Amino acid sequence: MKAIKFILLALLLVGEAFASQPGLMRANHDYILNQFGIENNESSKNVVAGIFRAINASDRKQFKHIVTSQSHNAYLVKSEVDNIEAPEFLLYLAMVESHLKNTVTSGASAGGMWQLMPATAKNFGLRVDSAVDERRDPAASTDAAFSYILHLKQNFGKWYLALMAYNCGDQKLKNAIAATGSDDLDRLLKSPALPNETKNFIKRIIKYAYIAQNENMRKILLFESEPWGLKRIAVAPGTKLSAVAKQIGISPSQMQDYNAHIKNGISPLNGKYFFYIPQSKYAEFVVNQGAFQAYEPRLKQRKPGRVLAGLANELSLKDKNEIALNNIKFNK
Repeated sequence: MKAIKFILLALLLVGEAFASQPGLMRANHDYILNQFGIENNESSKNVVAGIFRAINASDRKQFKHIVTSQSHNAYLVKSEVDNIEAPEFLLYLAMVESHLKNTVTSGASAGGMWQLMPATAKNFGLRVDSAVDERRDPAASTDAAFSYILHLKQNFGKWYLALMAYNCGDQKLKNAIAATGSDDLDRLLKSPALPNETKNFIKRIIKYAYIAQNENMRKILLFESEPWGLKRIAVAPGTKLSAVAKQIGISPSQMQDYNAHIKNGISPLNGKYFFYIPQSKYAEFVVNQGAFQAYEPRLKQRKPGRVLAGLANELSLKDKNEIALNNIKFNK
């Protein structure tokens, strides 16, 4: 009996040792099902459990790399998610779409961190023209993407469906649901009517949701050392990025990196606009702003488009579903 007790104790200690290793995680399938709005039944549990088992060291390494290499955008999105009480997997959506990079463009012309198509971006209040592409503005595009995903959530009723529609388009998803005869996750993932890209897309977001539960990954997402910040400044028509860069003592390439939304290296000629500069350089900007006709911004809030205005009216009675630009509330 003593020998059996010793063996059991040894196995318990070994199990605890493995569970505490950074690369290993405990699965909480019920939490994942609840977060994504997936029906909690045996087939759904089998699906998410299978996704969990497929997580490997490369997935964890990539998660960490994306967050740490693009920490400024990760921090921006995570802060906004926390501020408006949105599901954290919206951060993972951007991680899967673009690795949180503002300059990415797909073969289908989707652009920016949130990979928005030009028409969708314009529908949700972003400016996309020959002078400016606000899909590459991390703050503005995040507002637009959150509004868009909420619009999809209202249309489909479930978060996992909204995420899939974000990837393949709402009409393709509606067609897939109709062809499958169900919106059940397991059946959709097995259906030839749903694009393989979308199947892999939702699986990767769910993978990241599992990976984020790891203790070490949680620490990374806490951003104990706040990444460098940017200050939004308004500038006169025709202001050159290179002129502002020279005045505040940074390179033109750095200035362009901070302002990927500006085309041709110059602000639009048809009205006042804005640039981003490092927060740490704002004092120099204030001292030198007269040299390039820039001025302290008094920026107006965007006006939501027709779709958002309708949503705002529809949701105005629900405390956690209020929409106002820069003040969107999500019902988890």
